Amino acid sequence: MFLLLAMWMAHLNHFLKTIILIILLLPPLRGGVVTFFDPNHLNSSTPYTVTSKLEYLIASDPISLDGMFHDWHGVYHPKSGENIALQDMRIDIGTQINPSFYVGYFYRYNVGIKTGKDFTDFFYRVKNHIDLDPNRVYRLDLDIEGVEQSGIAISHTHFLINNTHTRLQIGGAISLGVGHDMQEGSIHGKAKIIDNKTYYAVGDISSYYTHNYLYDLDVDQASAYGFGSDIAISYYNKTDTWGIDFLMNDLYSRLYWKDLPYSKVEIETENHSYDEDGYVHYSPSISGLELYRNFTQKISPRYRLEGHKDLSHGVIALVGCDYLYDTTLAYVEVQKQLMAQTYVGFSYEERFHSFEVQYNRENFSFSLRTDSLKDNSVLGITANYFFLF
Repeated sequence: MFLLLAMWMAHLNHFLKTIILIILLLPPLRGGVVTFFDPNHLNSSTPYTVTSKLEYLIASDPISLDGMFHDWHGVYHPKSGENIALQDMRIDIGTQINPSFYVGYFYRYNVGIKTGKDFTDFFYRVKNHIDLDPNRVYRLDLDIEGVEQSGIAISHTHFLINNTHTRLQIGGAISLGVGHDMQEGSIHGKAKIIDNKTYYAVGDISSYYTHNYLYDLDVDQASAYGFGSDIAISYYNKTDTWGIDFLMNDLYSRLYWKDLPYSKVEIETENHSYDEDGYVHYSPSISGLELYRNFTQKISPRYRLEGHKDLSHGVIALVGCDYLYDTTLAYVEVQKQLMAQTYVGFSYEERFHSFEVQYNRENFSFSLRTDSLKDNSVLGITANYFFLF
């Protein structure tokens, strides 16, 4: 019953292979928590400016990152209601072909999991040999959505108003790409506790996937092509030095998969054995259907709304929120200009209680996000670089 979580943990290992590919990206400092493509902040007064950007975030409500990588033997701190886990990565490398048009390569890797505290409690106790509560029935409900994709992005930005008092800018982007991997599915089940070391669990699983992490099943590699669209609106009041930015990524984004594996099965804990401590171990029985389908994956939109105000002495204050997978990540941030083209920043994000420090100097910027120096449940990295031909 817990194998969809193992499926996500396999996704995490992919980051270790990818993070070393690039440590590049693009100033100035920007707010936000998860990854976004912003057409309005790619424009340059100089054509043929090469920009590169890496953004990465991994965050978990129920358990520390060390616990996720080590079979859930870590610090456990679930939320009382819905628990989420995110892995978010994006790389962009491109150039302005004139001050308002951009073309570049992108790579993205996004996974989101939502589950209840019943599931995380049950999973944590079983993995750590902690006695179960015989008077409790655990609801085992979980949803996962994930995509790995690369391709070409083209964006354009335009100033609707740009005078001595007001700047109103709108940008748009389209992308054409191919899909490499995906997961989209759910578990709905329950576990009945027989005694503090034994349980009986049953559940229904419906899942599209490119790799079957649920049980030992070889599948043919699926292929996909698709497109995406993004919108950005930026307003700035030059007189009172404040502004608002709105971003929508994946406003209408689709991947068309050909011959994608699909499972609709029931899983039940029938075949079992006991370890030396008397705790039950199952080899679940699985029944249902496995087939190949053509499938249209609708990539979930994500939104960012941010307000900022230029204060005195080179200080900028920002307040905003990111929204994705039905989850709001609110944040506040303060940036300080130390000298020409040199900034430092500090931000706090409310959902995971994470902090970020930022540094920007001339054509390079870097930031690091975490919620704790020990047993952290959040890790975020951004790196930006640009240069001229």
